[in-house]
Amino acid sequence: MNKRVIAVFFALIMIFTNSNAAYAKNYHEDDVEKYIVEQMLAANIPGMSMSIVTSGSEVYSASFGDVPNTTSDLEIGSLSKNFTALAAMQLIEDGKLDADKKVSEYTPEYSGVSDVTIRDLLNQTSGISEEEYIDNISSGSGKGMYKDANGNFNLLGKIIEKVSGQSYSDYVKQHIFDPLGMKSTYTIDSKEAASEYVSGHSNFFGLPVKNKGGITAPDGWIESASSGIISDVKDMGMYLQMYLNAGGKILTYDTMNEMLSYKGNVPSGKGIFGKSSTYGMGWNRTQVNEQNIYYCCGATAGYSSAMFLIPSQDVGITILCNSSDVIAGNKLMEKTAAGVVNLVIGQKAKTIDSNKYLAPHIGIDALYLLIALIALAPLFTIGIWYKISKKRRSVVKTIVDVVIHIIIPTIALVIIPKILGKWSMIKMLIPDAYYICIGSIVILYIGAVIKVILRIMIGRRDFSEDISDEEDDESDDEEDTLKEDDETEATEADAAEDVSKEDVTKESVPEAEEQSDVSGDTVKIPDIKAEDKAKSKKHVDENGDEYRMPKKIILEPSSRKDKIKN
Repeated sequence: MNKRVIAVFFALIMIFTNSNAAYAKNYHEDDVEKYIVEQMLAANIPGMSMSIVTSGSEVYSASFGDVPNTTSDLEIGSLSKNFTALAAMQLIEDGKLDADKKVSEYTPEYSGVSDVTIRDLLNQTSGISEEEYIDNISSGSGKGMYKDANGNFNLLGKIIEKVSGQSYSDYVKQHIFDPLGMKSTYTIDSKEAASEYVSGHSNFFGLPVKNKGGITAPDGWIESASSGIISDVKDMGMYLQMYLNAGGKILTYDTMNEMLSYKGNVPSGKGIFGKSSTYGMGWNRTQVNEQNIYYCCGATAGYSSAMFLIPSQDVGITILCNSSDVIAGNKLMEKTAAGVVNLVIGQKAKTIDSNKYLAPHIGIDALYLLIALIALAPLFTIGIWYKISKKRRSVVKTIVDVVIHIIIPTIALVIIPKILGKWSMIKMLIPDAYYICIGSIVILYIGAVIKVILRIMIGRRDFSEDISDEEDDESDDEEDTLKEDDETEATEADAAEDVSKEDVTKESVPEAEEQSDVSGDTVKIPDIKAEDKAKSKKHVDENGDEYRMPKKIILEPSSRKDKIKN
């Protein structure tokens, strides 16, 4: 029964193959290439390669931009999930896996997902979140709902290794790549030569910048089974031909039919064609112009990709780009890929307005600039802060400094990963956001260190000034004491001098009177009132001591005698 169905299926394929090959070729030459070049410029995509195949042959392939040729190797990102789903279905077909058994029966070491089934992983309904790493993987509250997460297929990769006894890389090479003739396809953790490997471009502030690190290394989130396969469009064309040929040599028709049927699919939201889609077994499914279209889209560090199956037209399309831009470019790349599909199936393709690329990046760059200026502002105003801090100490100002330099950056370290994903993921997929955020946080912490150092310096200066003031006060007290002593000594000396003057006066006046009585000659009478005027006139007595001369007063003898008589 199955053989008859397959024969009829192949007969129909041959009919479609002959007609569509010629149709596709004419269409490519005149319209598809022009459309691709225009969209690459609008979406700022540096390089792209593309192939279109039917079940019997490759009908078109080309490379654009800085992707040298159609045999250039690029990382295919989440298209790798499709290969892992195929490998799991092979093992299910061989009886080594059961889609409805729990993960714990194959890998009990992953206790966080013990109640998840193999089918849950294949349909991405396990509840595993997008940022889960394989080492600490666990299912959350969203079990039963579709959520695109690398963890689902990373875990499938571990199960494939467990039941097959081979590494994931060796298994897919032996059971998929080699049988299909995919000689340029390998995984990021394999030993394959990468002579035609093309470096990807990550977006920095709206500009694609070439990556310098070479092939992406596995890290527990980016793993071969989820997003770590490298290939070229010619090999990918061979892979799609296998589907168009109902499994070819590596899968039975029944298994292939199960993978491409809508049975068991779960809603996956609005797809790249603007219509609702479902997901199951590694494929998104939707309808365009009443035709079933199966597709996968992927993006990893520096690369974006898409592949399509249109069974009704016997067409498979692969598009690989050497750039990734989470802000805008990846969405525009998906629109470009959807436009190519529309052209191939005879529909009108939507063009991209370059503002769709520029506007988001201008907005994000403005936000980056604002964040940077806010982070740098405390350092720019450190001089003003220092002057104010020297004049007065304020509790409110200290609290503000703690909030700005300690609390805000610490909150950012915790909150940003919860919004955008783990820091390693942010660095890989949005490097400009990573460096702006980390740089701003570090600058705020540095500002805290600088202000603490300045606070210590201010404190030491104030302490030194207090000691200096105390020493000055003590010196002033000593000077005051010395002045008081000097004044006291001067007072005592003046007092002694006055006493001496009185004694001299008392002794000299009687002698003068006696002399005046006898001879009437002039006598010397001390003039106490004129003492200050005579300070500069000094004499030495018989003993050698200095004294001041009294003022000479001449009295007439007659007046003196009259006074005596009276």
